[in-house]
Amino acid sequence: MNIYQKYYDNGYRGQFWPQAPRLKHPSTMNQQGVVSGCMGWTKREFEIGWANDIHQDCGVCLRTDYFPTIDIDLSSQSLVQRVLGLAIEMLGEPMVRTRTNSNRIALIYRSVKHDKYPPVRFRRKYIRVGDSYKASVNEMVEILSYNKQVVVEGIHTSGKPYELDFRPAKELTHVNPDKFWTFRKVVEELIPADYVVEKHPTHERTSTEGDVTNSGSVVDLYEDFEIELEDDTLTLVGDIVKEKNLHGRYCCDPYERSYGDGNRRIAVIYLDKGLPIIRSFAHGGITYFLHDHRNGNNLIQKGVR
Repeated sequence: MNIYQKYYDNGYRGQFWPQAPRLKHPSTMNQQGVVSGCMGWTKREFEIGWANDIHQDCGVCLRTDYFPTIDIDLSSQSLVQRVLGLAIEMLGEPMVRTRTNSNRIALIYRSVKHDKYPPVRFRRKYIRVGDSYKASVNEMVEILSYNKQVVVEGIHTSGKPYELDFRPAKELTHVNPDKFWTFRKVVEELIPADYVVEKHPTHERTSTEGDVTNSGSVVDLYEDFEIELEDDTLTLVGDIVKEKNLHGRYCCDPYERSYGDGNRRIAVIYLDKGLPIIRSFAHGGITYFLHDHRNGNNLIQKGVR
């Protein structure tokens, strides 16, 4: 069975097109290596009989008006995992596309035709830093929907293959458009606007428990870490996560309680963002992620099948 027959037989008929190697739009490559675009791919259906004329290195892309996709195009593995966990918690378990040697992933859901999803993309701008070299880059989380497509199998522009947790279309999680809107808003608050990643990192600043003196730092705190509240009482991170009764409370900066002459209103606990965090205004802004156990993300550990 060729790759297109698999999609044709599993509920994707009329909702997929070929993808030539290293390209990012619906296209074909014939047995002689000649590449051509798929004109009118948003208005017509791929016919399975065409498959015999397509080179075996071609992949598959799905129409995202049928299969809305969250494309997590971020370098940081820990931040990608946070967005993934948030998506699973808020939207349900997706079909996941990964790529060899990359942290970037795509989360694929199912829609009803003509559902109106959020705008095509929302992005944050980042600076990569390393070896005294700075370059402005765009890392982003995209919600792909109307008149867009996502490559699910084939060869990336880097030459590395995509990998897909393939499922029949009927098994994909259907998501109401309103939930995508809510998810978008939470993710925009999750990612600091001035978030910093290193060009050639020896470790990820997003998961360090060390230096937090840089604006835009993202830090993990675990269950046995003490937080000093506005009323001078101490509580543990684990208790904040489990009891969920401290939303909106002020506290000192978790790592530097004396910051701002001991200002006990320098940081705020948020428990309504899809995951527990403390947002501190110390050092230009730090986001602390709260975990109730040491072995990683408190969002959802089941990951993907």
